Amino acid sequence: MPMTIHHESVVLFLSYAHEDEALLRILEVHLSLLKRQSLISTWYDRQIVPGTDWAETISTHLEQASIILLLVSPDFLASDYCYDVEMRRALKRHESKEARVIPIILRPCGWNHAPFAHLSCLPQDGKPITTWDNQDIAWNDVETGICRAIDSLFSLTANVSLYTTPTEERKAVEEEKHQKEEVATVHRRRASFSAPFPEVWNVPRRHTPFFTGCDHVLQQLADGFLLESGVEMVQHQAITGLGGMGKTQTAAEYVYLFRADYKAVFWVHAETQETLIADFKTIADLLELPQERLQDRTSLIQTVQGWLKKQADWLLVFDNADDPALVDPFLPSATRGHVLLTTRAGAMIGQAQQLVLESLKPEDGALCILRRAGILKGSKQLHDTLPANVEAAQELSQKMGGLPMALEQAGAYINDTACGVKGYLYLYERYRPRLYQHHSGTVPDYPEAVAFAWRISRSIVERSDPAASELLCLCAYLAPEGIPEKLLMLGAPVLGPVAGDLFALNLTIRLLRTYSLLNREFDRDTELTRLSIHRIMQDILIDEMDEPTRQLWAERAVRAVSLALPAIGDNLPQAQVQNCLQLIEQWHMSFPEVDVIRKYAEKVM
Repeated sequence: MPMTIHHESVVLFLSYAHEDEALLRILEVHLSLLKRQSLISTWYDRQIVPGTDWAETISTHLEQASIILLLVSPDFLASDYCYDVEMRRALKRHESKEARVIPIILRPCGWNHAPFAHLSCLPQDGKPITTWDNQDIAWNDVETGICRAIDSLFSLTANVSLYTTPTEERKAVEEEKHQKEEVATVHRRRASFSAPFPEVWNVPRRHTPFFTGCDHVLQQLADGFLLESGVEMVQHQAITGLGGMGKTQTAAEYVYLFRADYKAVFWVHAETQETLIADFKTIADLLELPQERLQDRTSLIQTVQGWLKKQADWLLVFDNADDPALVDPFLPSATRGHVLLTTRAGAMIGQAQQLVLESLKPEDGALCILRRAGILKGSKQLHDTLPANVEAAQELSQKMGGLPMALEQAGAYINDTACGVKGYLYLYERYRPRLYQHHSGTVPDYPEAVAFAWRISRSIVERSDPAASELLCLCAYLAPEGIPEKLLMLGAPVLGPVAGDLFALNLTIRLLRTYSLLNREFDRDTELTRLSIHRIMQDILIDEMDEPTRQLWAERAVRAVSLALPAIGDNLPQAQVQNCLQLIEQWHMSFPEVDVIRKYAEKVM
């Protein structure tokens, strides 16, 4: 009977000189997410089993690879085996369209005259990775390029016929039914992975491979945006729910899955009037609207809304729109596009059709934990792991209230510590009562399960790198989105030695990202790397501090922003400046850096 099977992961062959093995290891780290998604597997000669014919093994894997990465350096070009055997065979397979060859320029060398010089190289413009000021940016560019190559391979499909016995046929029917159910959930994700981005796009969030359990909400959003017969305007949609439910991530998932339906996608931070105005200015710049019409708030809103009224096929997201009176003037009316809001429960009643996020069911919660923990890869389901793992994960999900943020934190901890789901469940049951002893009660709105999961992750991070705690404390007093990484380096005099040491800072940020305590994004427009932290995380951090410690970090945040202004003022989000003004007022600050912030604000805001 005919059966549809899923694609196997794309095999990458890594051709390199042993002198560059340290750089190969870094590349492996940057490809780890693609491995977790089961999109790729990698092979290189260190994986050869002792006692086997090494030349034959290399040749076999070289012939089987779909993508061949040439890690180019002076040593690579000088290696007879790399150059005369691996590279030449790779190029022949590339020319015959059996595989794709991607040169990655590691170190400065004369690669421009090599036989592969006609191929598109990575990173951008073939600039050697070791010459970049921030090598993480270079490696990110390499990762993005490899993703583009994988995109084209995912468009392939495969069908095979299997001859089965009656018993096997029944099993095959059941498996085919299950595969169809998986495809219904995964199909749009796979399609979106290769879908082109709209011409206008300012979404600050990355797509996450661990999104679980809200597919029905995404479908409801898509259905809600369908224009009914006789209706001239599509009603606004709002994703609602309490803190920790994943409202923002659900909106981001919708944006990525359905981006092919739009010519323009805009993302607006709706926490304050300042962030609303700043993001409307960004939209106006992206659309190249006349600058003379953007000088004040009223004309800015009218100009952007005028464009939205005339155009179709756009999506406008208002994130954290918890104050209806604040957001209402910015909401377009009589539009031919779509408006999506994320908001706390009940905040936008009357202005949008509401879709309420509920806690994940035990099965979905278990899936979230096991995927984030690396126990289930890619689109694997619960039946693909041991029943004991499933039972423990379902129990943990129930105890944590099915809150996506808490479950994601738990999975990150399990993944990095290898404690297992049962080990984390033991931690949760034993140490959760201590939460009440340390909770000061100043910020009661975040869920207990989120606070516990965060504290468990934070404790191991602090033991591994004490500087991580200080970096988190600083981020607690900055605006949560768009924290320029350069701000940390320029503010090193008031932040401590780790901020001034780029290598140490990268290690600290990597550790915090591993445990999902910080996010890190590269802005291609400004070529700046930015950090972000969840607002609930900020609440928990501040809630744990005593009064003198809060004042200390509030002052450090203001001083750091002040020191960074001369160098990155044009690329500093206005939300950071506005946040400093609020801290200055709240804590009655009067030191010299305060005047720098105020003068800058008077000039640009």
